[in-house]
Amino acid sequence: MTTKSTATPDEILLRELEAREQAQAHPHVYARRVAELESARHHLLMYEELERGILNDEWDDLVVNMPPGSAKSTVISRILPAWFLGRFPKKNVIIASHTASLAERWSKQARDTVACPEHSLIFEDSSLSRDSTAVSRWLTTQGGECLAAGVGMSILGFRADLAIMDDPISGWEQAQSLTQLQKVHEWFKSDLKSRLKPRAKIVLVCQRMSANDM
Repeated sequence: MTTKSTATPDEILLRELEAREQAQAHPHVYARRVAELESARHHLLMYEELERGILNDEWDDLVVNMPPGSAKSTVISRILPAWFLGRFPKKNVIIASHTASLAERWSKQARDTVACPEHSLIFEDSSLSRDSTAVSRWLTTQGGECLAAGVGMSILGFRADLAIMDDPISGWEQAQSLTQLQKVHEWFKSDLKSRLKPRAKIVLVCQRMSANDM
């Protein structure tokens, strides 16, 4: 026998508004709602740190160092940019990786998350702008922007409030070359960091492959 819900329309609306507020405040709730992503314990740890740094300003730089298959890039390079631009729709994000194609892959996933209907329900003032939707550079309706870049690319003219470096080293061979590592370090210090606005956040996603890597 099926029991009918006794909730009134006002109660249903109140529950929905509370659910939206939870998704605005907590990225793991946002991820479950917009992408149907359930969080394991290590994901919840990442989300907790993101809240501490971005909402409570408890850190400026965060390193996420986990083995392959941990879904760390899904959390940091897909969910974080989308949630961040929902919370702060006028701010800017850079997603950088060892190649432009990899950075654009994550930028596309973040863009598509922002474009989904659930995102617009949670963040009513923030959605994907129709004026600029390229995977390499896209805008929110409030003027926020996301740029995808490969390590070594010029990013002059773009300022960011959040910078994500996801796998800045291409693999084991590059990780063993001091010359190649130096190039990555120099681009990080001279190009990426110089593009950051005051109080900007940096999140590095990596797997350790050398004592001298990022």
